Amino acid sequence: MINKGVIEITIHISLCFLQNKQKNFKIGVDKNRNLNYNKLIMNQRGKQSIMKIDKLLKDDVLILDIEGEIDAINSHKLQDVINDAIQEHIVKIIIDMSNLIFINSIGLALLTDMIKILRDSNGDLKFVNLHPNIEKIFKLTGLERYFDIYATVPEALESFSK
Repeated sequence: MINKGVIEITIHISLCFLQNKQKNFKIGVDKNRNLNYNKLIMNQRGKQSIMKIDKLLKDDVLILDIEGEIDAINSHKLQDVINDAIQEHIVKIIIDMSNLIFINSIGLALLTDMIKILRDSNGDLKFVNLHPNIEKIFKLTGLERYFDIYATVPEALESFSK
């Protein structure tokens, strides 16, 4: 007898390899026996890493330093961090994008949604140190007119005082 779960996992993994042309996946099964996976990325040192978010609270402003990618697989992590901040009444957030190498449409949608929520709460979301890849995406989509973008964290922090 063939185990249906094994066949589904094998087919899913094969499709992921074909679509992404990558061999770096972390495979798992959730509590409902559904397949889930996190795509791993290669950083510039050639080591595997998953999107990493470092947090720093300076006065009433949360500074997030994101390393890696924001995509369908891991965007929920950033959303959770921002939602947690909002629940703690921290509505001024800066995202340092110097180590963010990729963002897709799901990540862009998340950022625009979070800006709307924060602005409705008398806060804001500002971006600093854009990686050249991310800057191109913001320009191509026209989002650079909607987003507040600064060269440095101190400039973004000062903009919250105005």
